[in-house]
This record gives sequence, C-alpha cells and structure tokens, in this order.
Amino acid sequence: MSFNAAVLQRELAELGEVCSYRAVAHYIAAWRAEWRGGDLPTLRFETGPGEQAQVDWGTTWAFFGEERTRIHIFALVLGYSRHLFAKAARVRRAGLSRAQGWVAP
Repeated sequence: MSFNAAVLQRELAELGEVCSYRAVAHYIAAWRAEWRGGDLPTLRFETGPGEQAQVDWGTTWAFFGEERTRIHIFALVLGYSRHLFAKAARVRRAGLSRAQGWVAP
C-alpha cells in the first residue's frame, strides 16, 4: 500500500467524499513518513567498472510540428560511472540492429 495523496483524493471523491488534495496530504503525512522509513539514508549499490548496467524502456508523447506522436525511450545507465545513454524511437521492438544505431559497432 502506498500513501499517494492524489490517488487517495480521487478514490475518496469516487465514494462521494469531497476534500482537497492538501487536506489529504496533510492527513496522511505522518503515515507516509513512517511507511517510507522517515529520513533514513538510501544505501547505494556500488559496482566496479564494466560490472553492471541498468536498462529501461519508457514511453511519452512528443510533438513533431503539429503532430502529437507517441515515442519510446530506451535508457541504459552504467553502474560505476552513472553514464547515461538514451535513444528515442517511434516504434519499440527487440530486434534492433547496428544499422539503426542502437548497438555499438
């Protein structure tokens, strides 16, 4: 369970309860802090050079001229240097080739 004030406000509205986002956020603030562990620091996961990378796909909308187009974003972050490589495309498929610029030669 998460304590997302916007989601809780929407669900309360669907049940007929009228309340502001600020009121919900204030009401759940203590539970949210306890649930998240308060102000505890996050332990970083450290790796050596060349040992680890994280890959993810994301989707968003972009305008090309007047046309609103869904684009897919490929992101790769190297664990050691935190160097980011990102590439956007109009289609998302696994069979990406060197000719398309996705794989280093």
